[in-house]
Amino acid sequence: AIEVRGADGEKVVSVPEGTVDLTISVWDDNGDPLTGVVLSASGCGAQWSNGDDLITTDAENFQTTLTTNFPSSKCTVTITAEKSGLDGQKNFDLIVNGD
Repeated sequence: AIEVRGADGEKVVSVPEGTVDLTISVWDDNGDPLTGVVLSASGCGAQWSNGDDLITTDAENFQTTLTTNFPSSKCTVTITAEKSGLDGQKNFDLIVNGD
């Protein structure tokens, strides 16, 4: 499963447009964090803070900054997790400007 938390540590399903700090966690069916999971983000002009299209989780999961750029409209960023043998949820939809 993929879980996204905001800077306050609370789970989020929507974020404001612009730059937000996120922690992205990927868990296996036993609830253990998975390392080496490649994460990509698409939609809303989304970019990771390191400027790369892909980021990879480690033992601390992945703390990153996501920047979106579609002012004054609602859109969806799809975060996709890829790793050999990964079962279950592979996509997480994050709503931008969802209020």
